[in-house]
Amino acid sequence: MKAFLSYASEQRDLAHDLAQRLKSAGIGVFFDRESLAPSDSFDTLIRQAIAGVDIFVFLASPDSLRPGAYTLTELGFARERWPAASGSVITVLVGGSTIESLPTYLRSVSVLQPVGDTIAETVAAVSKLAERTRRLLWKRLAGGGIALLLLISIWTFSVRKAPPYEISDVSVKKTDGGFQFAATLRNSGTEAVTTVRLYPEADKAGIRFPSSVEWFQLGSGEKNTSVLLAQVTGRDNASPFNWRLCWVFVKSLDLDMAKDIKPIERFIDQRSQTVCSTFRPWSE
Repeated sequence: MKAFLSYASEQRDLAHDLAQRLKSAGIGVFFDRESLAPSDSFDTLIRQAIAGVDIFVFLASPDSLRPGAYTLTELGFARERWPAASGSVITVLVGGSTIESLPTYLRSVSVLQPVGDTIAETVAAVSKLAERTRRLLWKRLAGGGIALLLLISIWTFSVRKAPPYEISDVSVKKTDGGFQFAATLRNSGTEAVTTVRLYPEADKAGIRFPSSVEWFQLGSGEKNTSVLLAQVTGRDNASPFNWRLCWVFVKSLDLDMAKDIKPIERFIDQRSQTVCSTFRPWSE
């Protein structure tokens, strides 16, 4: 499943964090139109990007709803793709916007009004819609003939194959400088990848693990035991929570070809893949 994230530049930080969390949840994201070079085909590229996704997420703020905002152009492309918004479009109110300020098209579907963690609630809503879309796709495929059943069998077999990238043997221990996290990263793919980030993540809003990791390459068929040190902030000692470790990487060849792109972080956001371990209870 893929999603297009439409937002005003004033909400870029929120959009960036939301994109990373969606990727961690297994949902591909197009969110950075600013990484595209201005050209006569800019509108075409955006229209094509929207045509290639399953879900359109609109961060409705006073800035994104302002007359002349490019977000309204993106919304027009979405309306071309989905004349009926239900089942494909999610509207999230941010920045003090109200339902009354929304265009009729966006009011035709359920509007998410976060009451807690905006990112967590949006990820949950998108994941729920993605699962519903998958179920509908399965029903349509099941209604076909023998040829479709054969395709389903082939697809199922490919899904069940071992993933080419794996994070395992995850552990954490307390040290004098904070907490030491360790994991084995395995690249079973056909190309070398470059690790650009390795970070712990909690399932409870507000808990952070400030840390950094040096980039390193992992060749095809190689594995590496990686270690990083991190602090834990925003934690209420009385409340239990779960954590996991996430590995973010980019194909090394892609990274080499993009070495002249500035800032490189925009390219990485678009081309990176994220693999996470399963959540486990935090204990010291």
